[in-house]
Amino acid sequence: MRPLSYNSARPLAIGNESPALFLKRAWFESLPSELKADLAFLVSTMLPGLLAAQGEPGGFDDAVSLIRRVLTPQAPIDSLVVAGRAFALFAAIDLIFRHRSTPEDWLLYEKSLEQFRDEALAAGEQAGASLVQSMIDQVPQRRALWISESRRWRSIRLASAQLLGSTGMRFQAAPSSAQR
Repeated sequence: MRPLSYNSARPLAIGNESPALFLKRAWFESLPSELKADLAFLVSTMLPGLLAAQGEPGGFDDAVSLIRRVLTPQAPIDSLVVAGRAFALFAAIDLIFRHRSTPEDWLLYEKSLEQFRDEALAAGEQAGASLVQSMIDQVPQRRALWISESRRWRSIRLASAQLLGSTGMRFQAAPSSAQR
């Protein structure tokens, strides 16, 4: 089997950046700060190696900064490394939104919180129950925000796929040494 090589009829970049990466970075920067922090925290727990390659996160702000760095290629970095990091990041974001994109997902979350609150009350842990109740009180706002952003994320992913398709990107078998 011959190795694969990239062959494109048109450039796949805006400057040194892929249009798909540019779209996703613009989307990330447009997020409300609380959602940006939530997403950065979740990604950093799912992909610690990805972010560790960029530096060590020390908190939400650092995790947001590290995601920005993953979304902003630094020269001279191997384009395959950039693509691999971006792919891992986008797959993690897809998974995160998969479990936060419908009212049913949020109903399960809310019921879990109610169970935690009830268990804390039964154990006489009023402070813990109050904390969980404040989380329950935030569910309607968070649900609306996450569902809305999951729709935007899906449209960005679709636009990115269309951009990649419109660039004429093709993978072909690399010519064998006899064909060169």
